[in-house]
Formats: sequence, structure tokens, C-alpha cells
Amino acid sequence: MAIKKEHAESGAMHSFKNRKTILYFSPDIIYRQGMKSEIFKICVLIAALCFMSPMQASQSAAQCNDPLVLSTTRLSRSLPSCDIFIERPHLGHKDADALMSTWLNQQRDSFTLKSSSSPDPDHWPYSLEVSLGESHDLNHYASLKFDILEYTGGAHPNHYIGTFVFDKKSGVPLTLTDLFIDTDTALKAISRLTADQIRRQRKRELSPMEQGGLYPSAQHYQYFALTRKGVHFFFPPYQIGSYSEGEQQVHLSRTSVRPWIKPAILQNW
Repeated sequence: MAIKKEHAESGAMHSFKNRKTILYFSPDIIYRQGMKSEIFKICVLIAALCFMSPMQASQSAAQCNDPLVLSTTRLSRSLPSCDIFIERPHLGHKDADALMSTWLNQQRDSFTLKSSSSPDPDHWPYSLEVSLGESHDLNHYASLKFDILEYTGGAHPNHYIGTFVFDKKSGVPLTLTDLFIDTDTALKAISRLTADQIRRQRKRELSPMEQGGLYPSAQHYQYFALTRKGVHFFFPPYQIGSYSEGEQQVHLSRTSVRPWIKPAILQNW
């Protein structure tokens, strides 16, 4: 999969607090708008810091990523009642790029429906930001993790996650079923390993709510990335903690998950 890097004329701004440009939806629709409210920017920045703070050490280690180089397209269109920022990576494989484009358009369309009832012009504007949080370039696979911040009223924006692990030759994304020899058996083991790691991090026993969020189901472990060192699982706010605790991340070493990974995946990892 050929991967290249291009810079738009204004330069890419990768710091959350400095982002002023709203990137594309599709080849002919991309938004460019500044934040309308200084108060809103401060609130969103505080929320973003909350997501970063709970597991700073493990996140720092996980975000020393392989250099998966991406290109970005920019056009502009004005929206009167909301701010939209969507960052689209181009992997150079038409099927993978088409799938991501479809998914990003779905995020846009879902937000558009929610924001159809415009807020009071004197209130904070509705906003959507979809940005690439992590990328890992492996021998046969490309892992990408998206962070979604969406504000449609209330005390704070909502935080969501999207992940893709693409086969770089076929452009087809891997699922948990593609990854594991026996998904049910693997998830039971991964649930135990994840709970042990979270328990050590928090230095206490897990509450029933936290244990429920780690139950061995495909839904609970749907957000994952392959890295050179293992499998990285992501848990959005509220799944195994409060909103203020933010997104939680657990990295399981390749050695620890090896017994449940399909031989073909191990060979091409």
C-alpha cells in the first residue's frame, strides 16, 4: 500500500488547542471555520485534558507510533450554526480509502441530524471534531485510531472512538473474528488480562460497573489497534469509568495474546 504525505497550503495543525481549520468531508466538501466561542474552546480543551490525564504513562508509550505517513485534502464551506473538523488520512488503497470516507461521512451525517435544531446564536455552537489519534504501520497491516469530540448541548462534549486495522494488500479491515482462532475463548482471556491491568493501575478492586464494561463481548473490545509490540484496546468514557476519567487504554503484549492469535496474522504481523 503506497503511502504518501502532502501538506495543504496553510500547513497541518495537529495541536488540538491550535486547530482553526476544518478539514474535508468528501472530495468537494470541506469546512473551514474558526471556533465561535472562546468559552467553548476552553471547555473543550479542559475536556480533552481530562481524556489525556488518567493514563498518561501508558498513552505516552503507545503513541510512539511507527511513521505511517498520511496525506490530507482541504476545501472550504461555511456553516452558520456549527463548527466541523474532519481529518481524513489517505492510505493510497482505493478500497481502504473508500471505506474510511464512507465512515467519516456517516459521522458527519449523524452530527448534521443532531445539529439540525440550531442552538441559540448566543449560546455555544454545536461542533464535531474527528481527528486521527494514532497510526501504526506494520509489515502487512495499517492500524488507525480516530478520536471524535461532539458537542450538541449540555455540560461537555461527548467523546467517541473509531478504529481500523487494514490489510495493506487487500484494503480489507480486520475484525476480532479475523484476529483470533476462537473469538469467545480469546475474549475471555483478554478480559481477564485487561481487568488485571486496570486493577493494577487503579490500585484497587474494580466496581461492578467497571467489571461489566470489561465483560468478554465483541462490543466491549471492538476498538483495537495492532502495534509492533502487541494489541492496543481502547475504551470510551463511561465504559469502565466516569466521564472525568476519560478514555481508557490497555496494551497487551504480543507474547501475552499470542496463544489466541491466528497463525496467518502472527506470520504477517
